[in-house]
Amino acid sequence: MRWIFAIVAYGLITFILWGDPFKIVYGWRHPFNTAAWAPIIVVAIVGLGLARYAIRKYDDSFRSISPGYWSLLQPTMVVLSGVTWIWFVSLIGLTYAQSFAIAKFNPDYVRAEPIRVSILNAPYVQFGDPHGVAVKDCKPYIWSFRQMGFVEVGDGLAINIIPEEWRKKCGMPLTGNDLRK
Repeated sequence: MRWIFAIVAYGLITFILWGDPFKIVYGWRHPFNTAAWAPIIVVAIVGLGLARYAIRKYDDSFRSISPGYWSLLQPTMVVLSGVTWIWFVSLIGLTYAQSFAIAKFNPDYVRAEPIRVSILNAPYVQFGDPHGVAVKDCKPYIWSFRQMGFVEVGDGLAINIIPEEWRKKCGMPLTGNDLRK
C-alpha cells in the first residue's frame, strides 16, 4: 500500500510543480539552474527532517489516533511539506523580489513571467521564451532569476524575444537582414 501511495504522491507533486508527472522524465532538457533554489532546497530539507523527527518522536501518538492510516500519513506529510515550502518560497518570495527589482530597474517597456510560469514551461523551452524581457533607453534586456535582475542582450537575440512594436519604437533591427546592414 505504501508503494501505491508513494506513486500517487509523486504524481501529485510533479503535477503541481510541472503540470505533468512524466515531464521530469521525458521532457526535462536542462535543470532549472538558479541561485535562488539553494535556500529553497535547504529549507525544504530542514523542514522534511523536522517532520521526520516529529513522526518518529510521536509515532505512538499518531498510531493511536489514526490506526491503519499511518502508512498513508507519512508520505502525505512529506509531499505536503515539500510542496508547501517550494511554492511558498518560489511563488511569494521570488515573485515579490522580481517585482521590486523590475520597479527599481524602471524599464520603458517590460513583460515578465512569474516564477511559476517559468517552472511549468522549463522542460519545453530551451531559449526564446525568457522569464521576462525589457527595453530601457532602447537597449534590450532579459530577466535572469540567477542574477535577480535584467541582463543586457545583443540585437541578434533581441530580434527573437523583444516584441516587434517595441523594436519599431526604438529603431532596433526588425529582422536578421537588418543586422547585416
